[in-house]
Amino acid sequence: VVDFIRMTETSYEDIVCEKIHNSRVCGLGYDSLTNIVFSVSQDKILRLSHGTSLALVLGIPHKEPLMSLFKDIINKRLFIGTKIGEILIYDISHVFFRLDLVLKAKAAEHSKKQQRRLHPIDSFGNQQEYLFTGSYDDGEINVFDLDKPGREKLAKLNATLHGKDKIRAITWSAKRAEIMTGTADGSITFWNAV
Repeated sequence: VVDFIRMTETSYEDIVCEKIHNSRVCGLGYDSLTNIVFSVSQDKILRLSHGTSLALVLGIPHKEPLMSLFKDIINKRLFIGTKIGEILIYDISHVFFRLDLVLKAKAAEHSKKQQRRLHPIDSFGNQQEYLFTGSYDDGEINVFDLDKPGREKLAKLNATLHGKDKIRAITWSAKRAEIMTGTADGSITFWNAV
């Protein structure tokens, strides 16, 4: 179910509430320029819907459940994590929405159980971009070097860390040079990236 709520200074108003997937929604993104809502679900569908009515614009089926989504507004990319550890990178800068690249997490080469959580793209000030992922199943954290925008095909796995399993959230602080993970047992772990 995707629910739109209108906010004013003092109240909230439920605008649209629509069941658009057949299973749990695992990621949402919105493009204010095109008024498109991107959603992924365990039902294996990447869905593009009209922003005010949630009417289907495009549905793209996949072979595996889709577990997370991040929309890179600046570089017009969509990053989707699958249940088997793949990271799908879609180019959304053209009318023709297309799959550009599939990255594989290190552990995904050995296992079919690798739910990936994604963290937004970040850079270290030199225009080099990094994608942070964490595994729900085994606690593996991967840092992918995406090179520069538009050169994702040169992406490579830069670092792998092993933490607690059942990672539910991952984030990065450039200021503190730390990776932070949150796990299903309620723990938060800080990783110093220096």
